[in-house]
Amino acid sequence: MCTKKSDGRFGVTHGSSRTRLYQIWRGMKKRCSLKSHPHFEDYGGRGITVCDEWLAFEKFQEWSLANGYSKELEIDRIQNNLGYGPGNCQWTTTERNHNNKRNNRLLTIRGETKTMKDWSRDPVAAVDYGTMKMRRQHGWSDEDIVLLPKLRRGSKYGNVSRMRAA
Repeated sequence: MCTKKSDGRFGVTHGSSRTRLYQIWRGMKKRCSLKSHPHFEDYGGRGITVCDEWLAFEKFQEWSLANGYSKELEIDRIQNNLGYGPGNCQWTTTERNHNNKRNNRLLTIRGETKTMKDWSRDPVAAVDYGTMKMRRQHGWSDEDIVLLPKLRRGSKYGNVSRMRAA
């Protein structure tokens, strides 16, 4: 549908500007091109761009609907150092998207690598996420971070954090 803008120009409206998908598209473009955006340094400032095809909302919407978009999902760049485009994006859950961040802390135990958050949910973990985070900050090995149980203060084994730091 064509509408006349306040400056006298005509433009095509798609009727989707209040949808979640439009807001995702708009946010994606702003992160990559607007220097005043709070996350510009992590996106446009690193050279992350939006492909020419997706500069038109209709093309982004068409791709999204053909590739599994639903209201529970987020846009995810498969390779973090590449831009937004059909060959590098997918729709994924919030949890999976968070696992794809550059600042994740990866731990490898017995040949298996996961984020610290994922290890904290794994049944083999002897401690919670907060304890893992503290242990990592103190330089513990990956296996000890996850597998070593907490000892009570005053136990005959002493303070574990002091033992590990020595």
